[in-house]
Amino acid sequence: MDSYQILQDKITSYFERDEIKRTDEYLSIYDLYVILDQKFQKFREIQFNQKFISKIHHDRKWKRRNSLFDSKLDWKNLDDILVSTEKNTARVSFFFGTGFHPDVFTVLRNFGGSQISFSSTTIPDFEFVKRYQKDLEMIFDTLEEFSLLFHKNIHSSREDSFSLPLTFTDGFLTLSILLDSYGKVSSSIEINSNYDPDSLYHREWYTRKKLSDLVEERKDELLKKIAIPVQSLDDISKQIIYEKK
Repeated sequence: MDSYQILQDKITSYFERDEIKRTDEYLSIYDLYVILDQKFQKFREIQFNQKFISKIHHDRKWKRRNSLFDSKLDWKNLDDILVSTEKNTARVSFFFGTGFHPDVFTVLRNFGGSQISFSSTTIPDFEFVKRYQKDLEMIFDTLEEFSLLFHKNIHSSREDSFSLPLTFTDGFLTLSILLDSYGKVSSSIEINSNYDPDSLYHREWYTRKKLSDLVEERKDELLKKIAIPVQSLDDISKQIIYEKK
């Protein structure tokens, strides 16, 4: 039996296992992935705000120029919405128009508060806040929740907001759950190098299926059959899991 066949048989043996049933002490890596993915759904939404942008686009009442809403001025479409937190304050900035000098309209809310205010460079527009209050409150609530959860600021650049690499190994496989700055959750599976010194896992073959493709095609099924102790997780992951019990 050659090295490829040995690795293939080892991988195949995982699919013959029973699925892990979640308990207070254990859960499958797939369950953890799903819980984290669901948790960060709202965060992904406020990172892009496509529904909110479309809503404002379709509301033809609003026009924008020099930080003033005025029905006599030319239309300036909303180009982007950026969100951030700093010093226990959540910030939502609306960018109207494109180019190097878009009009920027910024609203703020302190953590634990309910009053929406305006930045020092924004001329207050209470009608705008009133019209989109529910949308703004959802963004502010989400920013506060995740900033407090990770004990760090969320950056409007959408870079380096979070770092949540969770890595597990059973000796043969190394399994990772990753979270990027947009709140996208992903998973990966690798064979440990001591079992695959010739790096066969990612090698292309003319007459055989690539081993990594074999795993990728049934990745969710495999993740459902590998257990991890809840107590082995970091504090943030544990907190999220306990919320979903």
